[in-house]
Amino acid sequence: MHCSARAVLSTPHNPPFPFVGCNQTGGKSAQSATKHPKSLRLAASGNWRVPPTCEDCRVTGRVSRLLRLPVRLLVPGALVLVSACSGGGGGDKADPAAEVVALSAPAKPAHPLDALTPSELDTFREVLAAGGYLDGSAFPYLALDEPDKQAVFSWKPGSAFARRAFAVVRRQGRTFEAVVDLGARSLVSWTEKPGAATGFVTSEFGTASSAATADERLAAALALRGLSVGEVSLLTFAGGSVSDPAEQGRRIARVIPFRIAGDAATLLSRPVEGLFASVDLDTGKVLSVTDTGAVPVPLGGPVAEAGRQRPALNPVVFTPNGMSNIDVNGTEVRWAGWSMRWRGNRRTGVELADVRFNTGSGARRVMYEASVSDLFVPYQHPDPSWTFRTLLDSAEFGLGNTLSTLRPGVDCPVGAGYFDVVLPDDAARAAVKPRTLCTFERPTGNPAYRLEASAAAETEMVLRWVAVVGNYDYIVDNVFGADGSVRFHVFAAGIVLQRGAAAASVADAHSIGEDEHGVLVGEGLLAVNHDHYLSFRLDLDVGDTGNRLVRQRLVPEAVDGNPGRTGIWRVDEQVVGSELGARYTPNPREPERVLVQSAAASGPLGHHPGYEFEFGDSVAVSSTAVVDDPGSRRGGWTADTLWVTPYAHDERFASGLYIPDGSAPAGLAAWTAADRAIRDTDLVVWFTVGFHHVVRTEDLPNMPAHESEFGLKPANVYPTNPLLP
Repeated sequence: MHCSARAVLSTPHNPPFPFVGCNQTGGKSAQSATKHPKSLRLAASGNWRVPPTCEDCRVTGRVSRLLRLPVRLLVPGALVLVSACSGGGGGDKADPAAEVVALSAPAKPAHPLDALTPSELDTFREVLAAGGYLDGSAFPYLALDEPDKQAVFSWKPGSAFARRAFAVVRRQGRTFEAVVDLGARSLVSWTEKPGAATGFVTSEFGTASSAATADERLAAALALRGLSVGEVSLLTFAGGSVSDPAEQGRRIARVIPFRIAGDAATLLSRPVEGLFASVDLDTGKVLSVTDTGAVPVPLGGPVAEAGRQRPALNPVVFTPNGMSNIDVNGTEVRWAGWSMRWRGNRRTGVELADVRFNTGSGARRVMYEASVSDLFVPYQHPDPSWTFRTLLDSAEFGLGNTLSTLRPGVDCPVGAGYFDVVLPDDAARAAVKPRTLCTFERPTGNPAYRLEASAAAETEMVLRWVAVVGNYDYIVDNVFGADGSVRFHVFAAGIVLQRGAAAASVADAHSIGEDEHGVLVGEGLLAVNHDHYLSFRLDLDVGDTGNRLVRQRLVPEAVDGNPGRTGIWRVDEQVVGSELGARYTPNPREPERVLVQSAAASGPLGHHPGYEFEFGDSVAVSSTAVVDDPGSRRGGWTADTLWVTPYAHDERFASGLYIPDGSAPAGLAAWTAADRAIRDTDLVVWFTVGFHHVVRTEDLPNMPAHESEFGLKPANVYPTNPLLP
């Protein structure tokens, strides 16, 4: 694959134009002879850091020759270098003409809500080192310490702003929280959090597998199955809920063996069933080895059929006619009246901030922040080797830590723009996640509005990222409509987990009750049913921070005096006063509209402007029978689709900052027990989206993407249809 560096620069007085910079090997480049009208527009004030592979492009003369334009058009240090690689289009065949644009990380923050930059991470490390807190410490979580909201609201572009970093630190088997003032280069606080369990750091996967490899009990259990330690691969899982008193207060990992012999792509189809080791991550010792009884190791799972029954598809590629409508300035993205900023986060993946919509009469703030808050995957099998598998993937492994490089023409369409995401690693150093966020606009193929000759095609803009957490790939789309609507669309793809079962046929599986918990996908191999739940945290500021939650029930109303129509429905509106009244899961037999509105009647004709939730196909919540199960309680927020809380600086994750063990309610379930007031105040909405995955044979060997989404649309915000010219 040929890769080069390329960008498009625009200024207020000059139209956008393409240029070629350094290639990825650091060699010289020539002026592009081809126009690329479908590229993004990049503002000169973006202040992007030059990648280290392109140091020669820092030279002013070199830049001048590349651009064939006066250097005065560039802001010093603002050169944007981007990588361009050929890639594929849709369908099964590659499109050799596809082009990739990947932007490097910004050198310094341009907005109070921007993510920590590499230089700020260096400052963070230097401050901790000066206090003797750096050596021997690991950082499972490190991010911007959220600034005061009112200070952000009063900030003006170009003016200075305060920056602090917040970290969760593991040090000598103990957990601490650190806050560093980056401007003052001082340690604000260092606080121990006794008993607080954190997510993994990378080295701990090796700690767990090494401990299990050396354990004689595990070796003996493998020998009973005719296997040696050298014949298995040991995979590390999170500990899940804890019931053994010996595990209380410890950070536990479960290590599970899979037989190596066979195709590496089907390793997960060769589990050594009923056997696992429980490891204390802090001491590196195996606490116990659990063996529920030997089951023959499956020979392997299904493989793709030779000679597919369908012909390969030719690429289906949308080619924009002219310059893209997407403008990029640093971490700010603008499109069709929308403006927003993005930032990476170790735990939540890619977050949005300062989301606004402008129909021409001034930008209105819609969301202060929006992100995936938590991800919970509980498996549904009663065997002890499965009951602990209640995985909080974002909290325990990190969606940012597992961001995946996006493939042109497959993960994102031809012509998409790409961003590198910079995140702190376990040592609080800057780590570049290359080409892990993309943005593109697309026609939906539908009319946006239509009234005979008055009509327009629908177009939308997407920001997309993908996290690969173990056996699953999660694709998250933030989709913006030109009508002021926004949707959050989630795909789950990858490989389903499987267990060994003493069943060669469906009849065998039924006779031993295995078909109640999964589907037989191969001889002696059962794919286990499970759930996928994501909690989205939406800090909605409709107009300002004085908001309210409104539920509009559609209730029956009798009609008198007309035999032809005796009943209709009417809207019964309730302004919700407190948290418990806000918890909601849709029931199609009792329809409702749910809105977040401005407390001020500042909309057209005296309306309270607001945003209405569109629940779509997102309604998947825990069964009431298992909500109080310790494993399910780890993701207690799955009990309802919608939760609403008053804004609180420290409430950012639906399961809480630390890993819950299921012994008591945590996160949303604990906070909302206080039933705090939510009327005419700053509101945060937590939306549960997901699906129950009852596995089918078509989900193997790697499954088609499962999809779910929800959205928001303006309600009484604008006097007329925002789409109309």
